[in-house]
Amino acid sequence: MLNKEPKIEYFSKKTTNWTNVNGTIIDTAKVHNQNNNANYVISLRSKDNNNNFEYIDISTEQDGGEFFLNDERFINQKRVKIDSFSLAYRYYKSDIRKFTISSTDDFGKQKNINFQITFIDNIKPTAKFEIRKESDEGIIQHTIDAEFSIDGDQKYGGYITNYEFNIDGVIINSSLPYLKHVFSIGNHQISLRVQDNDHQWSEQYSKSILIK
Repeated sequence: MLNKEPKIEYFSKKTTNWTNVNGTIIDTAKVHNQNNNANYVISLRSKDNNNNFEYIDISTEQDGGEFFLNDERFINQKRVKIDSFSLAYRYYKSDIRKFTISSTDDFGKQKNINFQITFIDNIKPTAKFEIRKESDEGIIQHTIDAEFSIDGDQKYGGYITNYEFNIDGVIINSSLPYLKHVFSIGNHQISLRVQDNDHQWSEQYSKSILIK
């Protein structure tokens, strides 16, 4: 049987199953910091039609980043004799980072794939809420629903961790995006800030409500 180069397949947050890789994979990730613990994470496996798998090389010519292969840390390059593993790459500022993964069989046939990852700085969240009037066992109450708030970089792994409701100067912090409240008659001022997983706060969003 004619020997062919190995195949490399990968699985990431953007794929739903193992995907055969050719050429360059272009993707995005969040810049790592002590608050978000962000990494670019993929799972990889190499397949050789003739069962002649020998080793995989992981390498980059750029300094400043860190790789974690099955939780083992290395910097620029590593050779492994395992055909499947999880790989994370971490970088600490916005930049385009490149690395190469090569699978080689014991006859020297090689398959190379390149990764080009754009690391994105944090984008602050946006606060927004709606107010709904409800009745619970005859008691009129209102739900302040902040599920309309979004983190600016949620597609890169960002999310909201804290909702700071302010009702007439009284601050209520919650991990939940809604708050139920019974208002007295009169005009009331409601505001909201939200905090993301990088500990950054949104601008304040405010509304008033008149209870008659």
